[in-house]
This record gives sequence, C-alpha cells and structure tokens, in this order.
Amino acid sequence: MSENVETLLTCATLTMFTALVTVVFSVLFGATLAFYARPTFRYAVALALLFVQFAIGSSIWAYSVTRLASWSGMQGELVATDTWGRASALLLVCVGRALPLGAFFCATTLQRYTAGIRPYLKTHRISLSFFMLCAFNRIPKSILMLLGLFGGALMASETALPVFLYRANPGTQPETANILLSRLFREVYASAGPESLARVATLGLLVSLVLLACALVGTLVGRSILNLARAGISRYLSLAGMGSAVFYVFLRVGLSLCLLPGILGLIGLFTPTKAVDMSPIKILQQAYNYQDITLLGMLVGGFITVVCVTVAVRLRYSKVDLLIWVENNPIAACFLLLPAFIPTLSVIAALGTFSNDRFTGVFSYFSMFINHIGLHYSVFQFICISLIASIPESHVSWQRTMKMKFSFSLMTDGFKRHVTVLVGLLGLCAVQVVTDGSVSRWFSHLVKAPEEALYAAIFGRLSNLSDVTIITWSVGLVAISICSILAWAYVRELGSYSRHV
Repeated sequence: MSENVETLLTCATLTMFTALVTVVFSVLFGATLAFYARPTFRYAVALALLFVQFAIGSSIWAYSVTRLASWSGMQGELVATDTWGRASALLLVCVGRALPLGAFFCATTLQRYTAGIRPYLKTHRISLSFFMLCAFNRIPKSILMLLGLFGGALMASETALPVFLYRANPGTQPETANILLSRLFREVYASAGPESLARVATLGLLVSLVLLACALVGTLVGRSILNLARAGISRYLSLAGMGSAVFYVFLRVGLSLCLLPGILGLIGLFTPTKAVDMSPIKILQQAYNYQDITLLGMLVGGFITVVCVTVAVRLRYSKVDLLIWVENNPIAACFLLLPAFIPTLSVIAALGTFSNDRFTGVFSYFSMFINHIGLHYSVFQFICISLIASIPESHVSWQRTMKMKFSFSLMTDGFKRHVTVLVGLLGLCAVQVVTDGSVSRWFSHLVKAPEEALYAAIFGRLSNLSDVTIITWSVGLVAISICSILAWAYVRELGSYSRHV
C-alpha cells in the first residue's frame, strides 16, 4: 500500500512540474517566435518542427526517443539508476513533447497581433523585451490554462514512454497513472475476479481528481511566475547592457531548444538500422494488417473535426462573438481538458464488457471510441478555434448584418474555407488514435495496434525489423505532411494580415 501511495505522489509531482514548466516557457519562447514571425519558409519550418513531435503520436515518439537513448547508452543507465533519476528523465522527455506544442500555440495565437503592429515595431525599433510585455497581456487566459493542463494530462496519461524506456521488468518505478491502475487491476483480479474492475475504476476516478488538482496547481503557479517575470521586465526595461543581452540570448537559445525535440525525433525515427524493403506491396500489406485501428482513427478524426469546426463557427457567428469569451476564459480550457485526465480503465469499466479475462462486445468498441475522443478533443478544438478566429471581423460582421443562416456560415467559412487544413486535422487525429497504446493495449484481441510490434522491436523480440520500420516511416511521413499543411495555413494567414496592414 505504501509503495502505491509513493508511486501516486511521484506521478502527481511530475504532473505538477510538467504543467508549470509548460506554461512558463511556452509563453516565453512562443512570444519570441511570434516577434520574429514573417510569412517565410523559415517560419513555416519552425512551426512544423514545433508540432511534429506531437503529430507522430505517443508510441512513435516513445519509440524514437528509446532508439536515441539506446544508441547513446542512456537506456541502460536509466534501468540501473534510482527512481528519481528515471523520474527526471521521464519529466524531461514529456516536457520535450509538451513544451514545443505550447510554443506553437502561443506563436500562432500571437502572430495575428504582431502582424497588426509590425509597422509600429519597425518604426519605433521596439525591442524584444518590450514586446514580451505586450505578449503577456495579449495571450488569452484560456491558452495558458490549456498549456498547463495539456502538459499535466500528457504526463498523467503517458504509457508508452515508461514501458519503452525502462520498464522491461514490470514494477520498475516511476509508474504513470494508467500503468499503476492496470497493475493494480491485474493484481486484484487474481483474487477478486471481475469485481475488481469496478473497484480499480473507481480508484482511477479519485486518482484523476488528484492529478487534475496537481496540474491546476502547476498551471496557477506558472501563471504567477509569468506575472513576476512581467513585473521584472517592466522594472528593468530601461536598463541596457549585460542584463538585456543575457535575456535576449536566453530567449533565442530557449527557442532553439524547443526546435530540438522535433529534429531529434525525426532522426530517431528515420535512421534505419539495416536495409528495409519499402516496396508498395510491403507497405500495402502493413496497411491491411492495421486496417481496423486505422478505420477507427478515421472515424474518431472525422467526428472530432466536424464537432470542433461546428462549435467554433457557432461561437464566432452568434449575435455576440462568444469565441472571444472562450479564448479569455480559463474555465473553458479546464472544462475541455477534464476528460483527458480520466484514466482509460475507468471509461472501459463504465462502458465495456469484461469476460474471460478480456473486454468483449460492441460496447468495447464504443468505449475505445469515447476514450480517444476524450484524450484528443481539446487540442483539436483549440486549433479550430484559432482557425475560425483568424477570419476577418468585417467578413463576420457582414454575415451577421445580412442574417445569413448558420448552415451557410458553417459550410463556407467553416469547411470550404479550411478544407485542406481540416483534411490534415482528420489525418492527424487518425495518427494519434493509431499510435496511442494506452487505449489499444486493452483491446489488442479486438483491434490490432502497432504498439506491440514497436515494443517487440525495441527489446529484440522481433526478428524482422522491416515491418516496424515501414510502420514508423509511414506514420512519420504522414505526420510531416500534416505539419506542413498546418504550417502553410498559418504562414498564409500571417501573409494575409501583413498585406492588409
């Protein structure tokens, strides 16, 4: 019992620190990128690199990181070190996935503001320090809450990283919430039978509340640190010399480090260990093997994309622009991210049917669908909100004045205007579903997912690595295409703002 409590405290601490670090440094480095944002190829590459480590999915990201750790000899050291050494490594890797995405959200949110004041910045030679103060005031409160809670949820729900990096032997600490609950379920099931599912699922809800509270604390502490940073910058804004130069170098170096996880992730993903047969027949064979999970990903992606666009358009094209209220209300982000903290086992227990040591029946497929929606909905909703918010106010006001029907606004400004980006979002969501092992591992007998093959390849239990290489390369190429589409969309938006200024 004491060991489980210690594990929960470790997970809660990691969740809180992930939320704190994500909030503070996402704003600093995202604002720095927005300050230098121009509608250029260089800016598009930066946006793509910030997003790619999220786009490849949790299992592929864990596979890439583990390969890098294995090549450098760090994987053996992680297994041999103590719990806090492994916890520090887990925190670093999770921050490496959450922080760049946070910087991406901040930069794309602030680029509308920077494009409008670009001539003023040039004329008066406004420094980065002064712009940082403006960014602190302009960044929506809901984005700050989103960044913190997303970072906390990423740590709380992480499954593939601990398993791939150091959990070759079950019980190796630290464990995340999903791993802890699954272990408790296996232990209790041996003595209590199917009744143990409800017990552990109820415990999972209590654990989720604890982790949500820790993420909220980390987010609020991070916002307080940003307020202190704003006060410090305001106080020393007039000072020049060494202090100003150090602050400038810190921001530039930090932004460069934000780009590093995306670069390293692609290196670990696309560096082959031997010659690989990438013939079309081989690729089609692998696609056929995972057709069920791919179809599920497309269904989840289509549902989330349609709902997210519909909600964003409904809020923006109301008689009163409610999208501004959502952007500036942290409760909205808290509400959207709440499902991401609910452990997978709790949802499965409520919706699935357990018999013969496995989940069966139609409701098991439904529980998979609901799990993936809860895990991925919030991020896609905020992406759609930023897309709809970029539509010029004059265009929205004209439709309000002409009393256009909501269906017309939805089809023209929601789907038709962003059709390329929405196709990319659908593919992105499908990739997240296919590579999310925290859900699929419970239904491996129903739907085949690539995580088991990745795990076998890492620990040398798969003689033919070409199949895994085809999986990872295919997912990586799809993720790069999606990141390119999103980056192109935001660069085009920035260019349109610049032409109207």
